[in-house]
Amino acid sequence: MSFPHVQLAANPHDRTGVRRKDEQWLDARWADPRSRVLLVSGTRIRPAEGKLEWLSTADAPDGVRVLLGEQDGTTYFAVVVDPAQAPGEKAEWFGLRGILPHLAGDGVADAPLVFHAIGLAEWLYATRFCPRCGGSLEPRAAGHELVCTSCGKTQFPRTDPAVIMVVTSGEPGSEDERCLLGRQSVWPEGRYSTLAGFCEPGETLEDAVRREVAEEVGVRVGRVDYFGNQPWPLPAA
Repeated sequence: MSFPHVQLAANPHDRTGVRRKDEQWLDARWADPRSRVLLVSGTRIRPAEGKLEWLSTADAPDGVRVLLGEQDGTTYFAVVVDPAQAPGEKAEWFGLRGILPHLAGDGVADAPLVFHAIGLAEWLYATRFCPRCGGSLEPRAAGHELVCTSCGKTQFPRTDPAVIMVVTSGEPGSEDERCLLGRQSVWPEGRYSTLAGFCEPGETLEDAVRREVAEEVGVRVGRVDYFGNQPWPLPAA
């Protein structure tokens, strides 16, 4: 059996972090006709004919240029543009949940690149002013840093770690084994969900599982076994 989170981590791109401030290298890669660009409108992407479209750098509009990295000899970028300047109709652009079907099957190979692009776009969208002095921010390091134009403090992307868990009881593999699922009253009939939640500061993943399960369904969890992880760039809000 192949699990989705294993597929997502099977062929990660080289993020080439050491090149993010190398303007000469970045310009050379941007000039390379083999390089490819994912266009992001605010935090949204527009599929084309059921697939995510990677443009040549010559066809990419002006915007915040983000280096994603290299994979199989190709350099990948994202360009984040103001939604008011994005081509096409607004309804043609989808958030991450809307494009997940396009990342299934053969599209899963592009998922780490897309998650990288959307995660940074979400951070750029949400981080508008310096938290120290309220000054304006300018992108640096190929979109991976924001520097305050007033006090000079640098902001870096933040992640919101979360846990997704399956709570079971009974002997594993037996007919008595059961799985605890959640459900909201507003959901349509037949829809259920595994339990999940965000980690709090200073909290381990295992403790987050116990706390979230207790808060959501009032069940006390005993042993917690770690299964695996996957990239998930959705914001906390």
